[in-house]
This record gives sequence, structure tokens and C-alpha cells, in this order.
Amino acid sequence: MAGLENWDQLTPRQRAVFFCCDGLKSNAKLASQKTQAIGICGQDIFDRYYLDNGNEARIKAAYDKRDPRLKQTIVTPYEPVDCFTAGLNGNENMIGKQLRWPLYLQGTSGGDFWLDKRTSAYYCYRKYVRFLKGELIDRQRCYTDFPLIRYTDVILQWAEALIELNEFTPVKNLIDQVRARAHIPGITIGDLDAMREAVRYERRVEFPVEAVNFFDEVRWGTYKETKSPGLRRGGVHTPEPADNPEGRQPETKPFHIMVVEATPDLREFLVKNFEDTYGVLSAKNGAEALAILEKQACDLIISDALMPEMDGFDLLMKVRNDEMLCHIPFILLSVVDSVDSKIKGLEYGADVYIEKPFSLGYVKATVESLLENRKRAFHHFASRPGFQYEKDDMGRNDRSGWTS
Repeated sequence: MAGLENWDQLTPRQRAVFFCCDGLKSNAKLASQKTQAIGICGQDIFDRYYLDNGNEARIKAAYDKRDPRLKQTIVTPYEPVDCFTAGLNGNENMIGKQLRWPLYLQGTSGGDFWLDKRTSAYYCYRKYVRFLKGELIDRQRCYTDFPLIRYTDVILQWAEALIELNEFTPVKNLIDQVRARAHIPGITIGDLDAMREAVRYERRVEFPVEAVNFFDEVRWGTYKETKSPGLRRGGVHTPEPADNPEGRQPETKPFHIMVVEATPDLREFLVKNFEDTYGVLSAKNGAEALAILEKQACDLIISDALMPEMDGFDLLMKVRNDEMLCHIPFILLSVVDSVDSKIKGLEYGADVYIEKPFSLGYVKATVESLLENRKRAFHHFASRPGFQYEKDDMGRNDRSGWTS
């Protein structure tokens, strides 16, 4: 993000440092909030990037440089917003609250825009949401009828059709018509890929909260790239090269799996037996696996339970607690053949627990079954009328992460 040093080199958790409120170092009353922030982004990142006076202004300036439609869609950090909660502030509207993190001032004008989830910095939708007293009927409804068909939707679908006919001038005119409403300059005509990306960008920023974006990304074959961290480069959605310690880059195959195994011979054995069918990434421990997953998405993980630095249980827990990874099927391999260990694996979120030594045929059948279940899930959604997709892209573009 423009104006934020080394944004692209930091993980999503480390980037939380840029969203912290001012005064965490100098204000003793914010000691617990400082501890909370360091627990998310890490002490070294906090020491390097946090500004005790100016952290709020820096992130606010970064949002000021972005597409103005973003602020129409979400409540952005440190922008005043008025809202109402029954029983607070004398049962009157609270004026000038801010989306501030970590949270510390509730229930009054000028305080935190404080919602139910309080453990991390996150966005709240502004579009189609009513915050003020008298506007809310209850938490589920408001007085505004949501439009079923938007003129902009029709215009941009028209533009998409014209792109495939190579009629780029009328496409530019249609897109510029949409952008003019937001008071931003028109586009420049480019090649086929550039024009496709131009109309996709407009749909992404125009239609959040309208049951459109998810199905757009699936039909474009871009769902995995847009939902996985570290895969977005220069405004065009193309996968980054994998940072693979084993030196293997995944090929274009239906699915990609990751093998996490501390024993080199067994790791090599598993890789060789799966690489003819799947693209395979490999790592020697959980920490290495997470580093790879920051840049390269996969469709299934096979992990040893007992490994140095970060074992399979810790890796499994981190995967299940990460909203970008939690949907990935996870097979846990272990030499420990005890009921307690199996229960622990299932409680942590493993899909399958397999004891060592294992049958290679059984492991292969398990992998195939889990991935086939993902196909079924996709076909369930794809059966909706008018829903289009490319079957050959089933694994390459993630159809299983139904997290949105």
C-alpha cells in the first residue's frame, strides 16, 4: 500500500502495526493495548515500524490515496463515523467515533467504533448499513430496500461482452461512465488482458456486499489469487513464484498439495509419489510451510505430527485459525498410535489422522477423496442458474474456500 514502508514484504499479521492507534508507547493507560498489538505483529516489527505520534495519520493518508469508492463501501481507520447503540451515551447517537485499534474507549462520542469482534483490526461495511438512531429496525434489517439489479452491473457486463468482441473503444466509454460517478479519471485503452483487468477492477470496487464479487471471481478463475495473501502483484492478479526451500515449483496440474515432513527420505518419497498427479510443494517443518503459504496457495496439506521448530499440531492450529487458510484439507501423519493423540489431531481440526508406517495406497486414496469432496462442493454452488466455470480450472483456481 502506498505510503507504508515494506508493506508487500510483511505478513498480514505484521501489517497490523500500521493500524495501531497513537500513544501506545507514551500513554501508560494503554499498556494492555500495547501488549495486545505486539502479540499480533511481533516486538521487532512494532519497534521498527510503529510511530507513537503519527501512526494514525500515516494509515489515514494511505487510504486517502486509494480509490474513493473504498470509503463508500467500508468504514476506514481513523475516519469519524456517527453511530447508535441502545443503552449507551444516554441512549443518543454517538458522534465522531473512529475505527481505532487496539480498542480502549467504548460507549461515548469520540470513542472507538466498537463492534462485537474486538481481538483484531478489521473492516466494517458502510454500504447498505444504517448506524444512527431511528434508522435501525433491528440488527438484521434497516429501512432501505436493497436493489436487485444495478445499472452499473448492467453497464459493466455489457463492457465485458464487448471486450471479447475486441470492441475496446465502446468498452472505454462504458467504464469511464462508471468512473465518472466516483469523480476519477477514465481508463486508457490497452490490450485484451488489460481491458479484461480494467472491467474486473470496476466490478470489484463497485459491488461488495451485493452477492456479486464471489461469483465474479469464480467465473473469471481468479478466486484463489484474490483470496490468498501474497499473490497480488502490481494490481494484476498473477501468482508470485513460490518460495520453496526444496527448490520445486508447482506445475500446471489440477491440484497442488503440500508435504510437510522432517525426515528428508520420507519427504522425498512422498513428493516423488505425488508429483506425477499433483503439483507438489514441500517443507521440513511447520514454520517453513507457513512461509511458503504466505506466497503460494495449495489445495491440501499432508503433515508429519512431530517436527522440530514447529510441529504438525501447531501448524494445523495456525492453519485453522487463519481465515485465508482454514478451508484447506489437512492430513496428519504420526508415529504415535494412541487414542489421545488421534483425538487431539481431530480436535485441532485435522480431516484425517494416519499412523506411521502407513500404506501409500491408503494415503493416495485419502488425498483423492478429500479433493473429490472439494469438487462436489464446487459443483453444488456451480449448479446455480447462469453460473459459469471452466472444469479444467477446478484445482488451479480454488473452488473449496467457501469463506466469503
